[in-house]
This record gives sequence, C-alpha cells and structure tokens, in this order.
Amino acid sequence: MRFFLMTTMAGGLLAGATQAQELFVPTIQARQIDGSYNAYPIKGTEAGMLRSDCDRQARTWEQKNRTAIRAADSAMSSPGNGDAVEVICKLKQP
Repeated sequence: MRFFLMTTMAGGLLAGATQAQELFVPTIQARQIDGSYNAYPIKGTEAGMLRSDCDRQARTWEQKNRTAIRAADSAMSSPGNGDAVEVICKLKQP
C-alpha cells in the first residue's frame, strides 16, 4: 500500500493511504406531518466532504437557521425536541 504526505492549508501534515476517503454530505432532514422525513443536501455541498468538515457545516447551518428551526418545532407541536428540522451527515453515495 502506498502512502502520501501532504501539507494542509493550516500548515499541518497529513499522512494516509492513497485509498479513497469516505465523503459525507450535510443533509437537512425535515419531519413531515405524517412523521416521515424529507432530506435535502445543503446547497453547494453535494460533492461531499470529510466528516469533520461535514460536522462543522451542519453546526454552522443550524446556528444560522436557529429561528426557522424553532418555528418548525413549534409548528410541529414539538417545541424543544429539536426533531422537526435537523442536519445530519450522510455518507455520499457513489
């Protein structure tokens, strides 16, 4: 197995196998009245990213949309449960 070494933008070093990295897509899950969920990738993230970047993107989206999420929770009669709208990191499908 061949290994590579590269410098990150932050100046650190990464070492790892040349095999493909798993990519994740930050995905908005919106609960419907019937209890099912609709899932939508955050615009511009469809290509996927590393898990740590996906987690960061999900947190950022939730922080920016906190008011809308609370309104959705309230409309779905689940205030405080935080389950009407959430962002998850889904494994990118080939």
